[in-house]
Amino acid sequence: MRVQYYVFFVLLSAWGCRTPFVPEARIKDNIRVEQVSPDEKLESIIVPYREKMQVSMNEELVRSAVILEKKNPESTLGNVVADAVMYVSRNRIEQEKDAIFPDVVLLNNGGLRTELPAGVITVSHVYELMPFENEVVLLTLTPEKFREMVDFIAQLGGAPVAGLTMHIHQGRAEHVQIQGKPYLFDRNVVVATSDFLATGGDGMNFFGNPVGYVETRIKVRDAIIIYFRKVKSDGLELNPKIEGRIAR
Repeated sequence: MRVQYYVFFVLLSAWGCRTPFVPEARIKDNIRVEQVSPDEKLESIIVPYREKMQVSMNEELVRSAVILEKKNPESTLGNVVADAVMYVSRNRIEQEKDAIFPDVVLLNNGGLRTELPAGVITVSHVYELMPFENEVVLLTLTPEKFREMVDFIAQLGGAPVAGLTMHIHQGRAEHVQIQGKPYLFDRNVVVATSDFLATGGDGMNFFGNPVGYVETRIKVRDAIIIYFRKVKSDGLELNPKIEGRIAR
């Protein structure tokens, strides 16, 4: 931050000078990093935090019977992450009086940065999967906006969803169901998504001007971690299937 202020001050001073400012090039000896001796006092302060971080990042969250991959129209990775957001959103909402309840989840494949391995999945794996600080938000959409949403999914060729099933036909969504029941576009729908997508990220402009907007203050990454811990505490492992959430 101090460097930024210094650069700004130099540029401002140069702009205000009548005489053109010409930076002077100065050559100094380069110092290779490996030539610098570690500061023992500083190292003694850092080591406990480093070790604690390593233990935290190596925590086993859950085991998976299969590699979790992303693809369209539906994927094992997309299903698991969307289920995680649904689970955490619903459990949080149930604890709050008069809070809205999510009907469906919509995320984006672009936000999932890597696959998850078969076998042990650690906190570190989840950070690699979701390195962003995006938070879960709940948006209430009108039937018209929801129609735009499912047609957008159809045009993409699929997306990570939960609580929603649909067929893609000629770039449009057909046979839309919410929570296993046919949806007739006759009522508002609450969608759990990320705050990035809620502001039009990845072209999801249909989220603009929702009927309702609720901040959960839960990061998408944390939702995944909470869900994985829950699966493990139940004595289970991940073994997601392609369920026909989105078909074409």
